[in-house]
Amino acid sequence: MYSLPRMEKERRCLNCNSPIYGRPDKLFCSDRCRDNWHNIEKSLLRKSRSAILGILEKNYGILISLMKSECRRWPLDLVEGLGFKSDYFTRISSGKRGGMVCECFNIRYCVSKTKIWDIGFISIPLQDRRDLRL
Repeated sequence: MYSLPRMEKERRCLNCNSPIYGRPDKLFCSDRCRDNWHNIEKSLLRKSRSAILGILEKNYGILISLMKSECRRWPLDLVEGLGFKSDYFTRISSGKRGGMVCECFNIRYCVSKTKIWDIGFISIPLQDRRDLRL
């Protein structure tokens, strides 16, 4: 009994879409394409991290300015009008009264769908501060 040769699907380079020849697990047509693809991936990741950090830093500045005011509770739409993005924080947990307790670096605040309140610095115990030193 004769078997027909298997027709493999032509594999294409992830970077330039050229045909790939050689090992079946090969993903790139050349070292140059592999290096270029990985460099682009790293660049996109760096840009994404940088953009997120920029948003967090802006949120931090807005929270600092809110802490300096006399008011202790603000409408969320007003705070978002200042450029605050409530979807960006460094930590979140559920709070009492239906809100969420969020943190932006070392500032903790409560937020609901309509307001933001109880903004303040997080106190770090002395022992934990020692652990943070390099």
